[in-house]
Amino acid sequence: MKKKLHIKWVCRWALLLFLAGAMPRLQAWAQTTTSQRQLDAKKIATYRQDKQYQYEKPQQQARTERWWESFWAWLMRQLLRQTLENITWVDRLIQIFCVVVMVFAIYRLSTMSGLSIFYNSPKSLNIQSGILTEDLSQTDLDLRIRQAIEARQYREAVRFAFYQLLQRLTQARLIQWAADKTNRDYQKALAKTPLQAPFGQLARHFEYIYYGNFDIDQADFQAIYAQYQAFLQQINTYKPESKPPAASSFKQIA
Repeated sequence: MKKKLHIKWVCRWALLLFLAGAMPRLQAWAQTTTSQRQLDAKKIATYRQDKQYQYEKPQQQARTERWWESFWAWLMRQLLRQTLENITWVDRLIQIFCVVVMVFAIYRLSTMSGLSIFYNSPKSLNIQSGILTEDLSQTDLDLRIRQAIEARQYREAVRFAFYQLLQRLTQARLIQWAADKTNRDYQKALAKTPLQAPFGQLARHFEYIYYGNFDIDQADFQAIYAQYQAFLQQINTYKPESKPPAASSFKQIA
């Protein structure tokens, strides 16, 4: 307790001694007077007459500038509003275009895959999910082709002509037909033969016209059918070294 009192008294005496030493300096600073400089009246008048130092604009000029600023602000608002309205219309047109493209893409995919989402397949095709449910080994495809041509159903005529190719290739033991095989499989089976390239071309014609739902006229069909007839002639004249066993029947052709 005595130690704490002793420390307090020492601190107080030290503070008093510091203030006593600083007192003369504080008195001298307080007695110091500030001198104020006086500017020359002639120089002030000269500066006032100089336009470079006249920062206040005339009232009429200020009104004119405010009017122009208001006019340009109004004009910019009108232009921006019209631009925003145009952008809105452009956005709507883009949205409509995207919807049309999507609908067209879905339609095209559905027709190429043999689905009947947007259209009804003709009853004469007797097709369900792209499969022909009849025994083609007992079907007169020449008669079917002639009937389709007389009815001007050229897409059906192309379809029966292509099935006739598969029928002849199987009868010639150049391919082995199976329900789960594709046209690409048959094309591979004709590898190393002069029949592979023309068969691939005719298969593409069939897929584009039938599954792609492309309408053709009489002239187009005659040009394509001439290629089918030429290919059938190639099958009849081709003599392979070895032949795979023929399929028994054509109950389903995809």
